[in-house]
Amino acid sequence: MGERKKRERINWNTLKKLGHYLAAERWYLLVAVCLAVAGNLLALAGPMLSGYAVDAISPGPGRVDFERVFYYAKWMIVCYGAAFVCSYSLAALMIHVSQRIVRRMRRDVFDHLMELPVGYFDTRTTGDVISRISYDIDTINGSLSHDAVQMMTTVITVVGALSM
Repeated sequence: MGERKKRERINWNTLKKLGHYLAAERWYLLVAVCLAVAGNLLALAGPMLSGYAVDAISPGPGRVDFERVFYYAKWMIVCYGAAFVCSYSLAALMIHVSQRIVRRMRRDVFDHLMELPVGYFDTRTTGDVISRISYDIDTINGSLSHDAVQMMTTVITVVGALSM
């Protein structure tokens, strides 16, 4: 039980440290949230507009209001195009943000390594130290640039779909 609490404390400390790096990029992250919301809402508007276009088709031969169908089809194309632009911008922005965070993390880790006593490096191999640092920071980079976007868009899509 004591070991479990220790791991939980370490996880919270890790999240706090990551939060420190994320807080420095809060304006970029706010723009990312806005892009995610806008992109998902625009993508969800497509099926709604499609339903309106189908409603413009009445049963029976020659009872199609083509003007309304093409009107909604045009707006579907606009919505899907804008959703694509938002999604692409979101991905590019999150890659930029993750690179900035990773650059800062690597600098901080290097500064920390320079402060460690020589005895620390006597008990660990150079490859092991470099491997841990490189792998962990690359994992954070991948998580910020891809996983965070996926989680955010999934939540927004589910909430938006349920509300529609």
